[in-house]
Amino acid sequence: MLISVEIYGALHACCHEEFSVGDQVSWPLAQVRNSRGEITFQLDDHGTFDGTGVPVAAVPARVARIQYRDRVRAGHTGSSGLAGEVRVQDTVQVRAGTAFDHDWIIATLHVDAQSLPPLADWDESRHP
Repeated sequence: MLISVEIYGALHACCHEEFSVGDQVSWPLAQVRNSRGEITFQLDDHGTFDGTGVPVAAVPARVARIQYRDRVRAGHTGSSGLAGEVRVQDTVQVRAGTAFDHDWIIATLHVDAQSLPPLADWDESRHP
């Protein structure tokens, strides 16, 4: 099955390794349902789910697609949109390191559904 994982750009710059389309990865993921009933897959960055009761599992996956999602900033050199507009672009590789400069990475992963942790309710307002 295919799932999407959104990775905050600053966290990637801080702590994540390079990855490319086609790579085999194993990421610590939680499968959560928010207060609106939406189910998402979240990385367990910096112990996000420690002490919350939300199950986390190291999920083996193959990277199927990578996109960058950026909010256009006023006065940003080379921007082709209005401030506040969201721009999404495909890429084939995400480099590691502090020079990383995108708001979000959207990684589409091919996973075996049986490797996913159990679904848990997650109220982000109570656990920022």
